[in-house]
Amino acid sequence: MEQVADDQQRPALAEQVESCSEPAVLVVDATLHGLSSEFYSARVRFMNDTRATAPADPDAFAALVERITNEVLVDAWLALYREDAVVESIIDGARELHEGAAEIRRMVIANARIWRERGLRVRKRVECADASTIVLSWRGGFDGDERQFGTEIWGFQDGRVARQQTYGYLDVRPATSTLARLRILLFAPRTAVVALKHARRSHA
Repeated sequence: MEQVADDQQRPALAEQVESCSEPAVLVVDATLHGLSSEFYSARVRFMNDTRATAPADPDAFAALVERITNEVLVDAWLALYREDAVVESIIDGARELHEGAAEIRRMVIANARIWRERGLRVRKRVECADASTIVLSWRGGFDGDERQFGTEIWGFQDGRVARQQTYGYLDVRPATSTLARLRILLFAPRTAVVALKHARRSHA
């Protein structure tokens, strides 16, 4: 299987790159978001670790992981992670947590099969970065669909990924879309009713 092994394709390390506004904002309440205590502790520990060195060129990293996604480069994907890495994903409300190399490998292989069969294509860009973290957003979709959107938070230790969080939406539509409104009504009926009430008042 094709692998990105060329050293020129692996970003060099540096102490500081274009900074996120405040790295601490990435730390969320573990109970509120349903995170395991291990995952929450890992985030805090890596964010305060002086060895948590991210790639010096965030744009090059974004291009690398975009290529890994679009070309489904399993070996290159797995090579990004530390042995003790933690990966969390929440896609349309469905949450998965993978801890350690074995679990991450199973996740990568399963996703790779889906991406190949459905023809996933995405475009990724850097939103912010600092010495320990790179935050990317992505747009794209399966089979030429462009309605998907997501955010990825990549945390590094010693130049490799120690934690990754991915949040995605598979069918983004305008708030005025009938389908979007029905979806909110289905999953959060009380909130949908209250939102509709206040929307009508604001247009009265």
